[in-house]
Amino acid sequence: MRRLDRAVALVVGLALAIAAVLAGIEIMTLVVGNPPLIIPRSSWDRSLRGSQWGSSGIELASGLVAGVGVALIVLQIVRRQPVRLPLRSRPQQRVWMSRQGLGRRLTHDVSELDDVAESKVRVSRNRVRTKIVVAPGADRAAGLARVRTVIEGTLGRIGTAHDLRVRVVARSAHPSGERIP
Repeated sequence: MRRLDRAVALVVGLALAIAAVLAGIEIMTLVVGNPPLIIPRSSWDRSLRGSQWGSSGIELASGLVAGVGVALIVLQIVRRQPVRLPLRSRPQQRVWMSRQGLGRRLTHDVSELDDVAESKVRVSRNRVRTKIVVAPGADRAAGLARVRTVIEGTLGRIGTAHDLRVRVVARSAHPSGERIP
């Protein structure tokens, strides 16, 4: 959802910037007394003077503007995944940690294990997803158990405000170093 918000904000921002530049150019040409450069003001003026408020073109344009406005409001109302997680703290004190920071910390802790050749940890609002590649010659089941223990231990030391479900997925590494599914 965050990417969609950013894309919409980029498009709307660029459109507004272009409209502002065009309006500035047209205003300057009007002030100086020159004919319009880009926007055909006289033909628009004639066309709009002959239009009624109930005409289909005006209703369509109004509906389009209203639809874009409603879409922007809905995009802001929709609940997004939090960027930070609350930590346990004293009653009068609120402490937070970013999900990315916690993910980097857990990735670092997991990759220090001898059983793990490669790791990636993602933290969401209520879950920790870990993908590891088990080192060649290491026991896969024992590696999974150690990774889960390390993650739960780190989460216990950091003290998240609510328990996060831990999921670990492992792949075995080929003895030559190539990954296999």
